[in-house]
Amino acid sequence: MRIQLPPLTVDLSTGTVRGEGNATTLRPQELRLLRWLAERPGRTWARDTLLREVWGYGPRVVSRTLDTTLSRLRAKIELNTSRPRYLLTVPGEGLRLELPPTLE
Repeated sequence: MRIQLPPLTVDLSTGTVRGEGNATTLRPQELRLLRWLAERPGRTWARDTLLREVWGYGPRVVSRTLDTTLSRLRAKIELNTSRPRYLLTVPGEGLRLELPPTLE
């Protein structure tokens, strides 16, 4: 599965991000998070849900792993990490992957 995040293309089967003459590889946690969100685009997910579904953590685990992974992932797929277009934090709600419309 590939997703288009102009000007980048992310291959979710290999974890490769390509664009503007460059390529980088996502770390396993980055890939798991992005793949999970890409299968459910446009919906906002609570932090607890992501920690449970992506990392397998229990309901009372306190961890910064989501924040760390999100920061590294944004650095690889967002052109401006301070104004993300794709990985959006919704205050008080959670995280959402917003994919651009596809041309058919």
